[in-house]
Amino acid sequence: MWPFRKASRYTITREGDKVFLSVYSPIQNLPPKVVDQYLSDLQSAVRNSVEENVWKIVSSGNMQSDPKACEYVEIVRRSLIDEFGLKDDSNEVWIGNYHLGMIVIGFNAKPQVIYPYYYKGIQLKPLISERASIGSDQ
Repeated sequence: MWPFRKASRYTITREGDKVFLSVYSPIQNLPPKVVDQYLSDLQSAVRNSVEENVWKIVSSGNMQSDPKACEYVEIVRRSLIDEFGLKDDSNEVWIGNYHLGMIVIGFNAKPQVIYPYYYKGIQLKPLISERASIGSDQ
């Protein structure tokens, strides 16, 4: 019998301050050990994508009430708009609250653009049209 390697269930790729994610089956269907490894790998990739002072801000768990965190997220929002050519409009690119006190940046995705899952330490939540793509299969 040939030795077969078990296929990866996810891929995390870091490119500078961007973290891309592909998940090949729903996270809730993965064994707990794989989920733990996935979360650890994702956290490590995000941590390595930002400087230590930024990591302290984005990993605080209390971003909504931290003025420094809110200011940082607005800086990231503007950077995202510039880098990806999005509309500078709060109705088009907005800052939202996510579970467990996380802040995310939501926006209308452009068709045929692959967006990172995390950008400068902040999770992205693009609204995807039929032809747009994201660096995540979740």
